[in-house]
Amino acid sequence: MTTSHAFIRSTLPASHTAMLAALLALGGCARSVEPSVEVPPDVVVPGTSSLLESCLLGGGELTLRHEVNNNDTSPHGDVVSFTVSDERLAVGSADGTIKLWTLDGFVATLASGALTYGPELATTEPRDLTFLGEEIVSGDARGLVTAFQTSGELRVLGGTMPDTAIVAIAIAPETLTHGGFSVLRSARLAHADTQVGGNVIVRELDGDLVVGPLASALDSVTDLQFADDGTLLVAGLVARSGGLQRYDVSGARIATATDAGAVRAIDTAGALVAAVTEDTLSLYDDGLLLRGRIRAEAHAPLGVALSAHGRIAFTIGADESLLAWETETGTVLARIDVPDAVRIDTSPEADTAFVAARDGWLRAYGCHALAP
Repeated sequence: MTTSHAFIRSTLPASHTAMLAALLALGGCARSVEPSVEVPPDVVVPGTSSLLESCLLGGGELTLRHEVNNNDTSPHGDVVSFTVSDERLAVGSADGTIKLWTLDGFVATLASGALTYGPELATTEPRDLTFLGEEIVSGDARGLVTAFQTSGELRVLGGTMPDTAIVAIAIAPETLTHGGFSVLRSARLAHADTQVGGNVIVRELDGDLVVGPLASALDSVTDLQFADDGTLLVAGLVARSGGLQRYDVSGARIATATDAGAVRAIDTAGALVAAVTEDTLSLYDDGLLLRGRIRAEAHAPLGVALSAHGRIAFTIGADESLLAWETETGTVLARIDVPDAVRIDTSPEADTAFVAARDGWLRAYGCHALAP
């Protein structure tokens, strides 16, 4: 029997009025259930809104649009990495496979780790993924950063010491935005590994320029993001607190911010930066000045993704929920249950928030406008 690789359209309703109703206890002390604004947001966002932003800001509810099981034909283990571009989804699993999907269904399966520093291995766990045009770029547990094509061809873009796992990768677009103008430049790759300080390296993909390791004050790195202007954001842990650092194209550190707790994930949209720790969602401007902080202990954020214009911050949490926050006010606009979510990403082109669960289920969430 042939198993069809296809998204299953869900018709299950979801209510944005569901609240975080369980009172959690930690060490015998009650934890706050409702999110609370610790630093009132002072965020400037564009006046324009995407369809998804307009719907949620207008009182719409989060709804499940599609879902697919990444393990539908064979088991691949836990989801360890996930990325979205337009309506393309790339998923990395514990067995080393990388699968490519679209909203229309399955596209291809790739195997990471085809090239290593030593003996050839069948698969290597892809720790982080991103898109570079039509290619899928993987940073793996063996220390290589490799670009794969669906045809099976691959090229090694960079790497670190053998058997030193890559923890985060990011690609700077070839067209950068600066001062309202678009500037063409070579695409750049940034990668960080498990060494102290993150060993962050930035490479020009169409040239020989290599910058780094960057002078980092972080003990470890958890996430990397390039901003629209080409500067690099580095997130991680420093002296038991979270840290955010921003570097210019020369590798010089130009801004630093600290957060209470390790920064688990970051995202950018225009001049807005969102960062989550185990109990907060923080908002910064492009100079890393704090513009708002919401304490969400019961939600316990695991990941964050911003909408097209930064008006909505989507977070997944250990409480198995997806929350949509209005960044201008810090209020929760909508909530929906997401079982065992481990990764989140957004697609402005598809007006969709995508969530990957540990067990391989991939779910796409949109907004349903309520009748007046």
